[in-house]
Amino acid sequence: NAEYMGLLLLLSCVYRAVSMASGSSPDIIELEHVIGYTGHHLNTLHYHPADPNIIVYGIGAVVVIEDITDPHRQTFLRGHDGEVSALAVSSDGQLIASGQLGSVATKEQQARVVVWQYGTRLQAYVLHGLTHAVRNLFFSPDGAFLAASDQNNLLSVWDMRSGDVVYSKRSESPCSLVTWGGVSRGANPSYILFTAYASEVFINRLEVDPRSMRYVAKVGKCQLPSSGLVRQYVFGITLVDAAGEFLLAGTTSGEFMVFNAATGVFRASIPVSSNGTLSLTRAGRYLFAGAGDGKVKKMTGSDTRWMLEAETTLEGKIVSLSPNPEGTELLCGTSSGKIYRLLTSDLSSTQVAESHVDAVRDISFGSRSDVFCTVSDGGAIKVWDLSDYTVLARAGAREKATCAVLAGDNTIISGWESGCIRCFDANNGSAKWEIPNAHRGAVKSIAETDVAIISGGQDGCVRVWARKSRELKTQFSEHRKEVTKVLCDVEIPYLLHSCSSDKSVMTYNLKTNSRTTIHVIRNGSFTNMAQRRDQDHELITAGSDGNLQFWVRDSVDPVAELRDPGRAKINSVRVSPSGRFLVTGADDNAIKIYEISSGTLLASGTGHSGSLSNLEWSPDEKQIVSVAADCCICVWNFYGA
Repeated sequence: NAEYMGLLLLLSCVYRAVSMASGSSPDIIELEHVIGYTGHHLNTLHYHPADPNIIVYGIGAVVVIEDITDPHRQTFLRGHDGEVSALAVSSDGQLIASGQLGSVATKEQQARVVVWQYGTRLQAYVLHGLTHAVRNLFFSPDGAFLAASDQNNLLSVWDMRSGDVVYSKRSESPCSLVTWGGVSRGANPSYILFTAYASEVFINRLEVDPRSMRYVAKVGKCQLPSSGLVRQYVFGITLVDAAGEFLLAGTTSGEFMVFNAATGVFRASIPVSSNGTLSLTRAGRYLFAGAGDGKVKKMTGSDTRWMLEAETTLEGKIVSLSPNPEGTELLCGTSSGKIYRLLTSDLSSTQVAESHVDAVRDISFGSRSDVFCTVSDGGAIKVWDLSDYTVLARAGAREKATCAVLAGDNTIISGWESGCIRCFDANNGSAKWEIPNAHRGAVKSIAETDVAIISGGQDGCVRVWARKSRELKTQFSEHRKEVTKVLCDVEIPYLLHSCSSDKSVMTYNLKTNSRTTIHVIRNGSFTNMAQRRDQDHELITAGSDGNLQFWVRDSVDPVAELRDPGRAKINSVRVSPSGRFLVTGADDNAIKIYEISSGTLLASGTGHSGSLSNLEWSPDEKQIVSVAADCCICVWNFYGA
């Protein structure tokens, strides 16, 4: 009976989950690629200092090591439960350090720092003590120490030989700038660490106390003019040349300030931009400055005298600059989610990658398995090529996009927060038509056939529009809350299905213009829906309580049920093209794949650091693409077919 079948499916699911935890489950999914560099944080994109063509950067909660010449070669370092907000690579390339935003899983919003061994890709240390967000992260020039500051006014320095804290200081305001100066020679070398709080810059001299044989800090304030030049510092580097050693500190006002590193005396203010100097780096004898107005400037000079040699303008604020080991190229990250390679000789640029910079809400494949589209909260629509992860077309509007379908006529039909439905050309992103005020409130779901467009809205209505004329043909207004999914029946073309947060699933007959079936649950709500392609073509609903329920038209109660192992809210559910498999995306940031016939949980994978919004199978069933609130797109290889 139905209860017995549901129990078998649930037991099978739990058994498989235990097997996977013990490592006995075959790997039928593999995280192939992640798209998601957002440029939300400064200095989180680096060339590896020793390994040619290797770049290191943060995406969501993972650290990515990638061959810049082959985007299919990505390695993922997983040790965070929050977005990576700071990143550093030691000068010899042997260590990578990553810090995160404060964990929502801890009351104190702990922001852990993880130190990785580059060669083995394993964790060397997990460092605790910072909270809210790691803002700065820098290795000392010899890699012996790691300095970090957080959003909760704490500065810490760890010994990389032991992982122990050697210096810690809490201040009245967050430390906005951290960078190392020179290192003395000897058995117990001394170090200089520059820090900035609000408008003040400090020199911290770390020296070994002969009595305790431990490092202690002697702190001095850098000297500024008695009036004016009150600045907020955001990033800094030290330079050594024939004139001495200098600290160059970028400010929110758009210049970099020059200080003598030995004396702490202010030397000069060098203008760069009107919108902040956010990144600085050195390659050969040239200084490169990245600004908030999108300019990268190439400069020469020393101390108080600097000259502009060349400049270029890119899209977005320049939030990261990093030279390759040969000094012939710069890796540049911008706040628009784009990564560029710049030649240091003439600053000519090549775009390497781009991403969404807002939460990604929907993903849709058309008839091709190598092309899909995504939409985001920022109103951006992108059409992607899966062969190289480049963007084929861009479209959008200045409002929140909620859903989209890559239609068979190579158009993108999209729903919007304002209640508008817009259509764009998938080849070039040009606008083709729109239906204003299609719903009161947001359009929450869209489906399409050769002759109709079906939309479900925040107003609880399901509306059917003529494909060519866009005229409203009929509507159903029986849901009491927002419609979360509309679906065209896979077997009978004149049947439609909808589910809603009002706990109901409804089926409509377009020939009779009436509702034919309703299913209602007592607890939770329906968040999404799919349909089996075999047997009785059951509807499969996803619930806020973590349940998957199977419904047939002539039965009031579900005929089978699966439960998410962690009871996480399921936001998306899709049946594979062959009809054999089911994939879900949930609030626990994971995708899970089930065999439909047995209800067995085959695999689970985590690539996101935020709640999954949606996912989709490729038409050839070889890949799954998932999107989430962390701005990321994950591409999974599926080997179960």
